[in-house]
Amino acid sequence: MASRKRQRPELRRGGINHRGHSEWGVKVVSEDDVLLVEGQLGVELPEVYRSWLITLPDSFSDAVSARIWKELGRIYIRPEEIIDYSRLLMGTSWLQDTEWSGTDVSDFVVIGDDVCGNYYVLDPDDSDPEVQYLIHDPEGLEELFPTLDAFCKNIDKFL
Repeated sequence: MASRKRQRPELRRGGINHRGHSEWGVKVVSEDDVLLVEGQLGVELPEVYRSWLITLPDSFSDAVSARIWKELGRIYIRPEEIIDYSRLLMGTSWLQDTEWSGTDVSDFVVIGDDVCGNYYVLDPDDSDPEVQYLIHDPEGLEELFPTLDAFCKNIDKFL
């Protein structure tokens, strides 16, 4: 009888134990991580984003990352990434001399990028904001997803 190699199941949402680990031992983003982001940036994240983040592992497997990268780019789920990249916008005059000059992005939260200097951002003042694509050359702002919920559901299909 041929032996069958047992395959590790894909990480799925849910199955999180009281220690903040999935049933496969992968650490998940915690409520404390979300509070750290909010405290460091001085914002309150939209509830749809907060509740989505705490269902995620603190890193994606190479296979999941590759699938997300192919479709969208890099998604930030670690608090340090969200904080560090969001701080790059603080105090900037990005979009000053463009048709979006009335849009202040200095308090936007950066939730991902395309690794070419363009960011995926959201306005934390909206309860379900659109996810926008902040472009650096030429400077501009475009809708990436009509709502944050649509963005989260798009990433969920890879998990």
